Amino acid sequence: MVVFSESLSYLKQSVIDCVSKQLIGIELTDFKWIVTVPAIWSDPAKAFMRKAALEAGIDSKMLTIVLEPKAAATFVKHLPVERRVDGQEGDVFKTFAPGTKYIVVDAGVDITAHGVGEDGHVGELIKATGGNWGSSTVDEEYLDFLKKFIGETATTRLNLNTPEAFFKTCREFEKVKPKIDPESDIKVRVRLPYHIREAYKNAHPGKKLKFEKN
Repeated sequence: MVVFSESLSYLKQSVIDCVSKQLIGIELTDFKWIVTVPAIWSDPAKAFMRKAALEAGIDSKMLTIVLEPKAAATFVKHLPVERRVDGQEGDVFKTFAPGTKYIVVDAGVDITAHGVGEDGHVGELIKATGGNWGSSTVDEEYLDFLKKFIGETATTRLNLNTPEAFFKTCREFEKVKPKIDPESDIKVRVRLPYHIREAYKNAHPGKKLKFEKN
C-alpha cells in the first residue's frame, strides 16, 4: 500500500506543480483525478487502488477509477484519424463520426470494443476483457526455466542470500527480449549476474555456466 500511495502522491504533486506554472490561481479543487487500472483486475484490487489514491491525499469526490481500455477508447475517439473528402473544402480530418465502432487492444492485456452514439458519446459494446498475456508472463517463464536449469539447491540459496539476483536477471533479459525471434535460428546471448553463476558452480562442483558465441 505504501509504495502505491507514495507513487500516486508524487505523481499528484508533479501534476500540480506543472499546472501551477502555467495557470494562475489554480486550486486543488479544480483537479479531477482519473486513475486507470487493468480490465482484468478484481473488485478488491480496484478498491485497493482507490484506497491508495485516498491515502495519497486525493479527494474521493474528485477521484474516478477507470479501466485502462475504457480510458484508451475514449482517447482514441478524439484522435483525428478518419479521413474524408469534401468536394468544396478539400481533404479534411475529423474524429470518429456517430455510428463508428472500434476495438482498442492493449497488447497482451486488455481488449475492449466501443461505439460512438448519435450524441457523440462513447458507449461500451462489449464488456472489457483481458488476460495474463503480457510481457511479464514471458519473464516469469524465463525465470522458471532458469531456476530449473540451475537446480533446486542453487535456487534456494539465491532466494535466501541474494534474491536480488533474479531481479537483475530479469533486467538483463529485458534488454535482449525484443531481439528474440521464434522463427529465427540466430542465438541470443543473455548475461547472467555473478551470483547466479556462483550459485550454480557451488551447487554443481566441477561445472560452470558457459556462453556460446554467435
